Amino acid sequence: MAAEDLFEQEKAAFVVLLPSLQRSHRWQFVAIHNGEVAASAATEDEAAHAFFGEYGDTHVYIGFVGEGKPAYQIRPRR
Repeated sequence: MAAEDLFEQEKAAFVVLLPSLQRSHRWQFVAIHNGEVAASAATEDEAAHAFFGEYGDTHVYIGFVGEGKPAYQIRPRR
């Protein structure tokens, strides 16, 4: 699957998970990989670092569970 498609798939999972994330990860950045929360942290950098430390160089969608901050698309370096 193309990187763009994987990103859109993870983004869609974030939207579906958002109501439960509002209860469990409010004001956190969450890394979504394979449709699940793979990492979370107070900053996007910390979430990315935790994710890549665990999963390596692969696709991920990092979104903010709250208002006013954007989601990030991070692509593998390959």
